[in-house]
Amino acid sequence: MKKIIFSFVALLTASAGYVGYSVYNDMQNPNLENFYLTDVEALATGGESGGEYINCFCSLTTDQVCSTLNKNGSKCAAGENVKCWDYNANCAG
Repeated sequence: MKKIIFSFVALLTASAGYVGYSVYNDMQNPNLENFYLTDVEALATGGESGGEYINCFCSLTTDQVCSTLNKNGSKCAAGENVKCWDYNANCAG
């Protein structure tokens, strides 16, 4: 009977050691390349939602300047991933 109990305890200890070593090894060498790749792809395509919605406004002090900083001016452009400087002609006055 002692031999069976000793064998069972030895098997339990060996299996716990193997599982512990496997978890430790996975934590030391994580496979993060796939996670980084998906993050880079999301940034390259403008994010998961398709892009940031941007409002552009005309400057109150100078003509033909369309930017996101001029919140008090009239709106010259809006949309996802809009480049305000492409719409400077909308602020001509």
